[in-house]
Amino acid sequence: MSDKNTTFITAVDLSDLSDLSDLCIDPSDLPSVDLSDLSDLSIDSSDLPSVDLSEPEVTKLEAMVLKWLNPRNRAQHLWAIDYLNTKGEILSKGLLSSPEDSLTEWSQCLRDTPANELLIRNMTAAWRQKRYRDRQVDKKSYSFTLDTAVKVQLDRLAGRQKKTISGMLEDLITQAVLKAEKAETKRKLARSRGN
Repeated sequence: MSDKNTTFITAVDLSDLSDLSDLCIDPSDLPSVDLSDLSDLSIDSSDLPSVDLSEPEVTKLEAMVLKWLNPRNRAQHLWAIDYLNTKGEILSKGLLSSPEDSLTEWSQCLRDTPANELLIRNMTAAWRQKRYRDRQVDKKSYSFTLDTAVKVQLDRLAGRQKKTISGMLEDLITQAVLKAEKAETKRKLARSRGN
């Protein structure tokens, strides 16, 4: 324990001992040191602590997350945080940092386990599915039963046209509607001429 009159000196430039008045030390109280020959103060580099200044190693899982994340897509970052929160991972939406930083920090803390790898693979697959569904705004999924012979004909027709089955059905229905509208127009025209 120290009292108020104790002074601690942490670093002093000893090259000029002439003015030590601001340190409240009388130079005559200091021991005499010959600083002219410092050759025996050599330090072996093996005695120094080593400091690794290289970039930290990126784990396999962190690389998977960083490869998948689009740095400019904040919506993806927020979606990923919500997804991970529903899976029991607790992440903030970036109150103190950006969502991307939160995800990067989370991925750096991941242990390289099969369960975590599966979590990341499922997350990327769910994001792909979400993007696909978002693009399908004007489309709706239908399920119906079709005779197997008709299905074979539909497959052949789609193959010849180099279209998907959905695309082929859309074209067939559009053509049928146009044909029906044309027939309706002809009937109306024939009726109006007959009157």
